[in-house]
Order: sequence, then structure tokens, then C-alpha cells
Amino acid sequence: MNRKEFIFRCFCALLICFFIVGCASIRSKTNQIEVGMTKQQVINIMGQPSDRQISGNRETWYYQRRGDYTYFSARAWIDFVDGRVTGMRTDN
Repeated sequence: MNRKEFIFRCFCALLICFFIVGCASIRSKTNQIEVGMTKQQVINIMGQPSDRQISGNRETWYYQRRGDYTYFSARAWIDFVDGRVTGMRTDN
């Protein structure tokens, strides 16, 4: 294997690692979220959301972790009714 090929393979392996770490951090945090938790409990685990959508007593919080050096990202949506978690979904 020549030097260019070695560098290319290392670069590809590094990109894969960044993707896995980005997805894993969102997944590991969302695994801690349970139905019935309060907004403050979610903030304590996930931090402040990237965006919020509010409609009456319903609210959806959106979280996104962009890859630091890649185009990959991980996303999660957490749904609340009357200030309590009712559901959650991720795209990974």
C-alpha cells in the first residue's frame, strides 16, 4: 500500500468514527428519556433544544448534533403534552 492510499484509508476511517460518535451521543442521551418526564428533566439530560414547536398544550423539542468535521448529523424529536414527555423519535 502506498502512502496516498494509506492516508485515504485513515481519512475514511476517521469520518466513520465521527459519524458513529455523533449518532451514539444522541442515542445514548435519548435512551435515558422516559414518558412522563418533565421538561426540566429532559434539559438535564439533553441540554437546551435546537428548536421548539408549540401548539396549545403540545410541544415538540428538536435536537440535532452535527458532525464536528463531517456532514453527518443525528437528530431527535421529543414530544410533550402539558409539560410531560409523551413520545420521542430519532432518525438513526
